[in-house]
Formats: sequence, structure tokens, C-alpha cells
Amino acid sequence: MTESERELAKAAHDVEVHEQHRTVFIGSQTMLLALLAIGYGLMTFWLGQDAWSFEGYEGTYTTALEVPGSPESWGAAFLIFGLSTLWAFHRSMSRLLAVSLTLLSILFGMFSSSFIVDALAYDAPESWPSVLVYGLIALTMLIRARLAWVTR
Repeated sequence: MTESERELAKAAHDVEVHEQHRTVFIGSQTMLLALLAIGYGLMTFWLGQDAWSFEGYEGTYTTALEVPGSPESWGAAFLIFGLSTLWAFHRSMSRLLAVSLTLLSILFGMFSSSFIVDALAYDAPESWPSVLVYGLIALTMLIRARLAWVTR
């Protein structure tokens, strides 16, 4: 084997190793996104109204609580879409994974938007960190949904 052939073989091996690491990273990220939604959904059921409302307070979570059946309706949606994401990932169902993550992205985006309303309507600056966190989670899920869609 010539020197250039050895270099080419090493480069091919390096690409293969990099691809394996990328696959593990993407899989881990997908699992964490699903577990975030599942965990938040379960906590919403377990903690219920106590986690989202504070006696005599209007501000953060006020708008989200106006959704019928809140907070359990939010929890159910997070739980269902999170489980769907987890199931689709484990079954290598790229289309369902893309749809589930897109729905989670929309849900987290709506959740983030409710905090924007709270921050502005109730002069609640403590809502802005939730806008940022849930908004970035929504965008991360949308990016992962796109990857699932283009690799179907």
C-alpha cells in the first residue's frame, strides 16, 4: 500500500468515525427533546395548578392557564407528542418523528408566546426568561424535525 493509499484509507476511517459520533449526538439530542416533553407533561399532571398559579398573582402562566383544561391540557399535549417522538425515534419512523417534533415545536412556541403576553399585559418581567427558554426549545425541536424530514 502506497503512502497516498494509506492517507486515503485513514481519511475514510476518520469520516466513518465522525459519522458515528454525529449519529450518536443526534440520537441523544432527540431522546433528550422527547424526555423533556414527557417529563414536563408528567410534572404538569403531578403538580397541577399548584405549579402554575400563585394566590392573588397575575403574571407568568396567567395566559397559559386560560387554555381550557389547563394546566392538564398542556401536560397531556406535551406527554402525547413527547411519547410519539420517542416511539418514532426508536422505530426509525422519520416522517412520524418529523411530524411529532413539529407539533412539539408549535406547542412550545405557543407556550413561549403565552409568556410574551404575560410579560406585556401584566407587566411581568419575570416572564421574559421563559420566553427565551421555551422559544429556543421550540426552535431546536423544529431544526431536529427538519433533519428527520429531509432524511426520511
